[in-house]
Amino acid sequence: MMYFAIALAGLLVAPFANWGVYNLAYFPRNIGPWRKAPVGCSSRTWFDCIPVLGWLRLKRESEIHGKGFWIRPLLLELLFPIFLVWLYHFEMSGGLLDDGPMLAIVMPKARWIQFCAHSVLLLLLLIATFIDLDERCIPDTVTLPATLAALIGAAAFQDWHLYYLEPNTLGEKVVHLHPASPYPWNMAWNGISGLWLALFFYSVWCFSLMDRRLILRRGWKKAIQYFIAALFRHWTWKILAGIWIVGIGLICYASNVLPVANWQSLFSSILGMTIGCSVVWMIRIIAGMAMGVEAMGFGDVTLMAMVGAFLGWQPTWLAFFAAPILALLIVLFVWLITGDRATPFGPYLAAGSVVVLLGWNPIWNSWAVPRVWIIGGPLLFWGFLSFLVLLGGTLWILLQVKKIFRR
Repeated sequence: MMYFAIALAGLLVAPFANWGVYNLAYFPRNIGPWRKAPVGCSSRTWFDCIPVLGWLRLKRESEIHGKGFWIRPLLLELLFPIFLVWLYHFEMSGGLLDDGPMLAIVMPKARWIQFCAHSVLLLLLLIATFIDLDERCIPDTVTLPATLAALIGAAAFQDWHLYYLEPNTLGEKVVHLHPASPYPWNMAWNGISGLWLALFFYSVWCFSLMDRRLILRRGWKKAIQYFIAALFRHWTWKILAGIWIVGIGLICYASNVLPVANWQSLFSSILGMTIGCSVVWMIRIIAGMAMGVEAMGFGDVTLMAMVGAFLGWQPTWLAFFAAPILALLIVLFVWLITGDRATPFGPYLAAGSVVVLLGWNPIWNSWAVPRVWIIGGPLLFWGFLSFLVLLGGTLWILLQVKKIFRR
């Protein structure tokens, strides 16, 4: 009975993904049954709103939207409920956990909360992926509200984040994923130091959403003036300022009122959001400086911030390194077939996030934890900074070699 209910819910929710793809994009398109029919087409009726079957009826608009435009949304509404049923079975049967001890300890309610959170995340990743494929960008209208919603969910539910087996001197214990994982939680983060860190990380995320322009052609003095002017050039800074002020107040309130477990969950999402956007942001800056062109869109930055708010920084960090592997395989295949080498990176970041989520048990518990435990957190941190330096240097060298061969 529950599987039928999940399938029905997926069938009713899937049209929202199609609505988001065509209406939340930077350039909305009048595709689907939600808006007035284009000129020259018959009026849309409530029969057109029936999931899956409605797209068969909308084939009549092929002359306006293009031949086969209805195939992708039809498949999305057909396959999403099926995948949702599989995901429910996968998570409830312990697919994200280590079979045996963890499955016995983690209550069904916790697994249900995580299933709902992951289902919402997957729906949002679908919307972001198809918008990026269509427009080569991911709008903030998708990622910003979703990130804030994930922070609220993490504060409301202490079981928001994944479970894993934490190594310790007495063996292993089942805990939620937290910022210090796989090492024990830092108790100081339950106090004022944790609050200050949360406020700082949240402020970094808010600042990253503002219009920032550093133009050095006329010197640093002018560059600073232009930078400050650009921050307040567009009226959206007022919205971001409101989000920052309200968020700061709610985080302060949460640190004093929420139970410790809920505060840890919120703190984990805030840090995951910040590291998720910061990693891609740094890669974007370094690659852009080395190559002289924009290597990644800022939508990729906000996308990984959203993923980090849902999953925490560890899955987001792993997803970032899984994305290039998936991109290499898919781009190579597409290039061999079509000769097109240009592709947005957002869909591969989304795919990497899904791969890490579904493979959480073998990727984190079996592969990552033993290596992180042996190597140590500080060494990994400096290793990542070294990776950024090497990446920038390699890209710069490749650019110089490319210029030489062009002469």
